[in-house]
Amino acid sequence: MSETDLITMIEYPEDNYKLLFGCFFGISSSWGMFFICGTYQDYFSQHQLAKFSTFSISWIFSIYYFFIVAGNLLSGLYFDISGFNKLLAIPLAVGFVMIPFVHNYWEILGCFILLGLGGGILIPPILGCLSDNFFVKRNLANSCAIAGGILVGVIYPVVLQKGFDQIGYRNTNFIVSGLLLVQLVLCLILCNDRKELRRELKPHENFWSIYFKESFDYCSLINDRKFILVSLGITTGEVSTSVLLLYITSYCSGILNFSDSQSFNMITVLNIGTLVGGCSAGIIIADKIGKINCLILASLNIVFLNLVFWLGISYQYPNIMYAYSLLWGFNYGAFMALCPSVVSIVSNYYNFGKKYSTIYFVVGIGFLAGIPVSGVIIGESKKINFDYFILYASVLMIFCLLSLVTLKIIHLKDNLQYKIDEIESESSSRDTSAENSLTNIANNEDYIEEELASENSNKESLKLSFTTIISAKY
Repeated sequence: MSETDLITMIEYPEDNYKLLFGCFFGISSSWGMFFICGTYQDYFSQHQLAKFSTFSISWIFSIYYFFIVAGNLLSGLYFDISGFNKLLAIPLAVGFVMIPFVHNYWEILGCFILLGLGGGILIPPILGCLSDNFFVKRNLANSCAIAGGILVGVIYPVVLQKGFDQIGYRNTNFIVSGLLLVQLVLCLILCNDRKELRRELKPHENFWSIYFKESFDYCSLINDRKFILVSLGITTGEVSTSVLLLYITSYCSGILNFSDSQSFNMITVLNIGTLVGGCSAGIIIADKIGKINCLILASLNIVFLNLVFWLGISYQYPNIMYAYSLLWGFNYGAFMALCPSVVSIVSNYYNFGKKYSTIYFVVGIGFLAGIPVSGVIIGESKKINFDYFILYASVLMIFCLLSLVTLKIIHLKDNLQYKIDEIESESSSRDTSAENSLTNIANNEDYIEEELASENSNKESLKLSFTTIISAKY
């Protein structure tokens, strides 16, 4: 039985909303900190870590970002084989408990390593549970779940800003970490995988030997063009957007002279845009124009906003940053919500965790390199440094854009070739049948000529052209 037949035979519930709520809370707890790192970065740089350079502080968040995506590698294949083990939540829970008590550089670094590693380990099982239960509605389900993390970015910066001013760092983080722990517990109660879809080990196979051999899909990174392009596109796009998310508050407070309250509110405005963009992309836009097209459009818009709004006019018109944050957030939300769906182009139900974790390990390497480079570029936080920084982020997004366009062309070309092969196969069957029926050919010569003309017309319509590339819904 072919791989396609196996996928077709699987029945997806499409209405497991209890699990969807569990994934919503799971993403909000495991990934929520990702959306408010800019708030913590700005606060630490002015308080606990005021004596440290931008470059030194950037390593804390670089390592956090690395672990939150590279941690996927530890649980991706594990989920494919064993499902969702609730004990995987322990590192994240310990990180939440530590947040209120950290003061010096190494304590903060250790806490964020646990938060990153714990969050990264949980993401593949959470998204894998969604893939087990949703197929037709997968874009919608992914967007709704990821909205959980974005809501943390909308609400918690306001809580942090008010709390830091009124009740201090420790008490504020007792509240924040307590709320995140509650969300984590709700995820563990509501989320379960479908055991019948897990990969069955053969009698001679050992889990750990398979785990160490197959948890990283290096073959696809070498031999699969589409996998390479998805990895490159997501990596450059994620690094570009993440460095902007991390340093936008510093730009607003340090260069545009916004107050702490205004700077923190910028994160809230940005994440409101992210929430709307993510939901719109998953519910409406991706189904109308295709997920690759949606990502291409979002990447193009982000480059435009970076170069025109931030680099071009934000210094002369500081309040334009509110519009920038909202519009940038909308496009970032679309980009982020559809990345798991694009991974599904190069994976199937039984290896989604492996493919997803491999791609995001590559993203993690990108974070380890890309965020410290941002810290070096920003340096003493002068305007010219931030100008170079936004150019750097835009170049990364341009690489993402080029990768996605190339991916679409190759994906389209492969599909067109498949259809052409089908036409030729049907033609070959007709010819074989005709050879066994010479009388039929003589009597139906006009009919055969019409069929051949129709076949050539179909092939001609399937040729790859600029119009086909633009109009194809992928």
